[in-house]
Formats: sequence, structure tokens, C-alpha cells
Amino acid sequence: MQPDFNIPLPLQDGTAVNLQLWADDPEYIQDCADAHENGEARFQLSESRTYQYRLDSAGYVLGAIRDGVVVSSSFDGGQTGRIVPGIYTGRLVIPVLRNQVKVAEVEFEIRSLKTDYRTDYRHMLADIAEHCVDLVMQCSSPVTQQFTPDYAGNPHTLYQQFSFVKSIVNSQEFRDAVQRIVTSPVSRWSEEEKSVDIRKSARPDVSLIRQFASGKRRVVVNGLLGGLASLPERVIVKDKTDTVDVPENRFVKYVLSEFRRFAGDVKSKMAGNSPEYRDAGSVEADLERILQEPFFREISSLQALIINSPALQRREGYRDVLKAWYMFDTAAKLSWAGGEDVYDAGKRDVAVLYEYWVFFELLMMARELFNMDFQVQDHLITTSNGLGLALKSGSELPFEGRFNTGARKFNMKFWYNRVFGRRNYPGRGSWTREMRPDYTFSFWPDGVSEEQAEEQELIVHIHFDAKYKVERINEILGDGEVDLDAEKIDQRKGTYKRADLLKMHAYKDAIRRTAGAYILYPGSEASDMRGFHEILPGLGAFPLRPSASGTGIDELKEFIKKVVSHLQYRATRREHLSYHVYDSQRTDRDDFVDENAFAGIRAEWVSRHLLPELEDGVRTEPVADIIVLAGFVRDAEHWRWIQGEMKYNFRHGQEDRGALRLDDRVSSARYLLLHTDAFAVNNLPKLFRIIPDSMRAQSRVGLVSDEAVYQYRPHHDEYLVVGIEAIAFDVTLNIQPLALTQEPLILSLGRLLAVQG
Repeated sequence: MQPDFNIPLPLQDGTAVNLQLWADDPEYIQDCADAHENGEARFQLSESRTYQYRLDSAGYVLGAIRDGVVVSSSFDGGQTGRIVPGIYTGRLVIPVLRNQVKVAEVEFEIRSLKTDYRTDYRHMLADIAEHCVDLVMQCSSPVTQQFTPDYAGNPHTLYQQFSFVKSIVNSQEFRDAVQRIVTSPVSRWSEEEKSVDIRKSARPDVSLIRQFASGKRRVVVNGLLGGLASLPERVIVKDKTDTVDVPENRFVKYVLSEFRRFAGDVKSKMAGNSPEYRDAGSVEADLERILQEPFFREISSLQALIINSPALQRREGYRDVLKAWYMFDTAAKLSWAGGEDVYDAGKRDVAVLYEYWVFFELLMMARELFNMDFQVQDHLITTSNGLGLALKSGSELPFEGRFNTGARKFNMKFWYNRVFGRRNYPGRGSWTREMRPDYTFSFWPDGVSEEQAEEQELIVHIHFDAKYKVERINEILGDGEVDLDAEKIDQRKGTYKRADLLKMHAYKDAIRRTAGAYILYPGSEASDMRGFHEILPGLGAFPLRPSASGTGIDELKEFIKKVVSHLQYRATRREHLSYHVYDSQRTDRDDFVDENAFAGIRAEWVSRHLLPELEDGVRTEPVADIIVLAGFVRDAEHWRWIQGEMKYNFRHGQEDRGALRLDDRVSSARYLLLHTDAFAVNNLPKLFRIIPDSMRAQSRVGLVSDEAVYQYRPHHDEYLVVGIEAIAFDVTLNIQPLALTQEPLILSLGRLLAVQG
């Protein structure tokens, strides 16, 4: 079968070996005509595709460059095999070996499947450069920046800096700005003195009349002018001309010249014919063509900087060049650890770049929404080349802020790559394994430490992950009903489409106090899946596009505003639930039973806890929340009266010892437990249900007059009387919490359930 591509690879001895390639679809392999001008390799493959290869000469093999990208066949000594780029994008250089010695190499550009791959890459680079400048400008005013940057240093760092500069120079905005300057430049009138024939001089002025009397090389005029016998042949006149050789245009020429010089310096430090060398040479040549235009030939060299010129700061075109200069000057001195993930060895890993770009977008959004006054010096480090940004994938980077909603004050932290490790409750972290979302927003009330907020369920985490590979929402969430059988087959094939969605579920369920987890992707459609009508908890996806026409950050900003609005209210279901999670997990509560106490319990004991699951069609509360009043039975006669009347009375009062004080817990009591220790009474202790709305206050006089209520002579001023009825279920009671006291007790049903066998 004929290969889709046959790539000749020249060898050092003047011969060549051919690399033959086959693709599943010819669309995913191409010889790109405009690759060089875009700084790309000529032969281009696509991510997430597999390519078969064959070297047409025995003894030659492709070298391994990273795990799984080049898979050589063991049947023919490695002469054939597969190239599997995976989700890697950018320049891929594969060595050709003979006897383990490199004799040639082949370059591929692994392209993203997105049609806007090139424009996305350029736009993200330009945005990151601008954001970095914005951060650095917080440390020092632009008017104090040095205008002679030092370009010496590590070639990798230099190329990283060059990538910033290239994104500026190659941007359409910058090229349009230069074109506007050339077509509509700043100009000024200037006076130029020149010698002219006196017969061509203008109307006489004071200077010209003086020359009539004192000029040399004179001619006789027969005394026609005020008695003068002669006039000079030539005179000096001043001629006004419109010139573009002004300081503002000199500054523009200086900027373009510095850009060209920087590109030349980068080229001189790169290996000849390397991708980096070609990139720098292309930028240098473009700038040289601009500087050779007639407009710039008329302009002299810059003598002094005039940064405060109104034309530079305000006029269209000029202000763009001034801004580009600030960006260039700062970017030329700024490096960041994460840049190696994007620029090293000429690769253009768009997925990683997207992750960094999203970080800057979210950081700038957080600064705007929460008035973050962070000290950028805390995140800048000094390097041998100037400034470095402490930003690298996999390294934690927090930014703090505070805000006041009017109803509540909150602390906020924006995290990059925060790690939630495996820790026991109630500490922060994961229930299972370590989790590391790309970005995390953490909110907790002001006046509470972050540790306290974690332990008392007061903190809220919202996570975001950047997914450049996703282009449409149905790639994350699926389209319509899910075929679970087909999904299982996809799992076995390794083509599972909803893995990103399940990862958000993992964040939501594994990381404590997480109220939301969302995917950020370069698409156009948002999806917010909520647990109920409140905005939290929830999962979903938001589009965030590296586009000059709009990134989508405004939609995400509105979502965060709604989250903040939600957090300020104390009456939300999420707030109610978080309190009860905290309350139920408190270690100082004694109304819960340790699960270890159930070890060895006989089934018949457990089966006697026949509490109803529903009452009036509604789920019953947990036994720890059901209030039980405990009352003392004096003697057998008292017990007979209670059973006959199905009533019980407590002494009521605020101060008297042994009296029951009416409060929310007492009024919400569901059950009455009757017990005794003074005589032998069958079936005690025994649990009764308190009839709803039967609790009422009764005075001593009332009790005396109503013999049906109480047969004993009352000695107390006030009483609480409750009506009771038998319960329709059976329980085994634990008498230990009663402690054989005659005073009324308020207990939870959970404490009264017996667990010992």
C-alpha cells in the first residue's frame, strides 16, 4: 500500500533514508505550505491519532523521545512501528539512529484538532505577556524601567522571553498600529534657512532688509531702493516645511530597531537551522522590512526618551507601540518556571499554555471582584536575568483577599494547584487519596481562622479544571441519554468521554467542604448542574476562550457573583446542611453510639429497634435529633393513674431544682420515658409517644379543681401536663443515661437505644 507521506531524511554521508507514513485518515497528516512563516514544522500530524511508519533502509530506527510516542516493532529490528502523539501538541523532533548513533532527525508539528489552534496560541501568549507586565508594574512604575535590557543568559530562558516578544510583534494589533503611524504620522512645521536668488525672495521683512545693506557679492541697481547703489546677488530666507522627523516617530523607529536587535541576539544564541533559530530569523526579517520603508528612512536616531509625550500616550497607533514597548521591556527581563512547560525545545504545548492562561484570567477576575491587594513581590523571585514569576504547574500558589457583602464579611483565597491530601476528619483534605484541582476558590467568614473554618464546616471550596482538548459541551456531559453499555465498551477501549465529568464528581465527593466543581474549556456553551434550586452545590462547565472577540470571562464572573450572593445568606439549605454535618460529627457529642459498640450484637436485639421509617408519609428524624423527656414514677398507684389517664405532669419553673424549664427542646419533645427505682413495677422503663399539641401549662389551683388530671395534692405553683399514647413499635432501652434520678431529664432517643447484647 502506498504511504500517505514519503519524507526523505538526509544523512551525514550525503545519502538519504526515507520515512514512510500512513494515517487512518489523510486529513490528519499534511505538508503545510505556510508552516515556516508561522514558526512551525513543515510536516504536521494531529493529536490523539496513531500513525504507522516505516524506514525504507534496514538498520535505521526511530529513537524513543518520551514514553509511548514512538513504538517500534520488535519483529524487524525497529524498522517499522507507530507514532502515537497522544494529547501532546507542539513541535516533535524524533532522532533517526543507526547502531544507537544519531544520524538524522525528523520534525513534526503536532497540531491540536481545533481549527483555531494558531490564533489561540498567539492570543494566549499575548495575554500572558500583558498580565505579567501588569503584575510587574505593581512593583515599579514603568517610567523607572531600564530601556537597555540584558539579553544574555540561558538559551531556554532567552527563547521563553523571545516567545513573549514574538507574540507582541506578530499580533495584528501591533501591525495595525505601525501601519496607522506610517499613514497618519505625527508631524511638525520646521524652519529651514536656504540661499536664494534675490529676485526669488519673498516679501521683504526686517531680516531681508538688513541683508540688502550687508550682503556680499553685490550688483549695481542704480539707487532705486532708498538710495542703495547695489544689492546682494543672493539672500538667506527661512522656509517652513512639514517634517515627520519628530521625537515621537524617532521613538517608534527605536522600538522597532530594539525588537529587531533582540530577535538577532536570540538567533545568534540558537543552534543553526533549529526551530528557535528560524523563529527568531523570521521575526528579525519582518522587522527589517518594516524599517526599510521610506517613512522610517526620513527619521533620525532617538536622542532622548519622551515617554510623557501626549501623542505617545493618547494618539491611536502610538499608544499601542508605547504599550508594546513596556511589555517588551518587562517581558525581556521576566521569566517564569512554568514557561519551560510551554516553550522549552521549541514545543508549543497549547493545553499547558491554556492552563496558565486560565490562571491569569481567573487571577485578574479575582482581583477585580474581591479587591485583592496582594503583594506581588511575594510571588516574584529574583533570577540572574531579572524577575521570575513563581508559577509552575504542580506547585501551590495562593492569593488572599477579603470582601464585605454588607450582610457578612468573608476571607477568600484563590489557589493554583492546591493539594488536598489524605487527612482524617475534621481536618482539611480528601477522604481518600490526594486531589489537586487546577484552581480553587475558598471562602470562609471573617473573624474565623482557616483551620477553624475547616473543622466547623464554615469554609466552602469551589474547584475549576482547565480542559483545552474539549471543544463542545457534549464531549464532557454527553449528548442526550447515555448508553451505559456503549459507555462500558468505551472504558475498555480507553476512549471514555465522560471522564472529565466524573473527575468533577470526584472533587465534589472526595474533597471535604467542596460545594462546586466545574470544567473550563475553550467552547461557547455553559452548563450549570445544581443539586437543587440553589446555586450550590453544583457541577458543570463554563466556556473560557482565548479570543480577541471575547473570552467568556464575563459569564464566569456573573457565576462567581451569584456564589458570593448565595454565601452571604444564613438561611440557605447549604448553610443549614453544613451546620448539621458539623454538629453530627462533633467528637464531644455523647448522644451517638460508636459503631464499634455493635460488635457481637445478636440479631434479635437489633431487630427490636422497630422505629418507623416514615410518619405521615415523611421521613422521621435521626434518633440523635429526637427529644425524649424522662419522668419518674413514684409508686404503683401513680403508675396505675398514669396508665388510666394517659397523662403525665412535670413540675414547671425557671429556678426550682427538679423542675422542668420550658424551652425549645422541651416543647419539641416527641417521646416520654417513664422509669422508677422505688418498687417493683412490670414493664418499666417504658416509652410513650407525646400527643402533638397536648403539652399545656397548669397551675396548682387548676390541678386541684380538676381531679381527673391529678389525684395527688400538688405542692408546686406551676406544672406542665402532657398527653401520651402507646407507641406502635418496640425498642430496647438503655437505662444507663437515666442514672436512677427522680428529676426530669431531657435526652435524645439515640442515647436511650440499647446496643449491648
